[in-house]
Amino acid sequence: MKIYTKTGDNGTTSLVGQTRVSKAEIKVDVYGTIDELNAYLGVAVNFLENPTDKEFCMHIQHDLFKVGIVFSTDWHKFDASSHAIEEGAILCLEKEIDRLSAILEPLNDFIIPGGTPAASHVHVTRTIARRAERIAVAYYDSITLFYNAQSDIANDILQPQSSNHSNSKELLYLQYAICYLNRLSDYLFTLSRTL
Repeated sequence: MKIYTKTGDNGTTSLVGQTRVSKAEIKVDVYGTIDELNAYLGVAVNFLENPTDKEFCMHIQHDLFKVGIVFSTDWHKFDASSHAIEEGAILCLEKEIDRLSAILEPLNDFIIPGGTPAASHVHVTRTIARRAERIAVAYYDSITLFYNAQSDIANDILQPQSSNHSNSKELLYLQYAICYLNRLSDYLFTLSRTL
């Protein structure tokens, strides 16, 4: 199988579920930024010396694929629930933040990014995580407005909304994904302080 398909030459890409969308759509921007985040986390991992930190960050890289699927799926055509990020991954990040925080001095000042090469790469990764989160929130805000308007129209004409189930699943997993990205940047900030 060839790596190039030429189907994206017209500026579109395919979501999970085979829906074609513009590469300029905010949804594509989100999962593209998550891909960038994952790639840069891979760079940062190469600078980490502690095996526990390395292993945990490689675990995060797998989680980021689960975050990405939330945004790269057409939920009306494919139920990605079994592949998507869930609450347990958020709790895992919180546990690791707590573990690292226990060995750190209290934070009294702002942290200037930099220090060691490892800390510098982790800080850049953190800023990409924050950007991914901001774009994800913008997508979430736009889609909730759309679904609310769709629901209002359906109520006005007294017809049941057939897509409500997929809408609610998508919104639930979007909330998990946004929460995960938020907690991930907290973890990366905490990790950088240990390097």
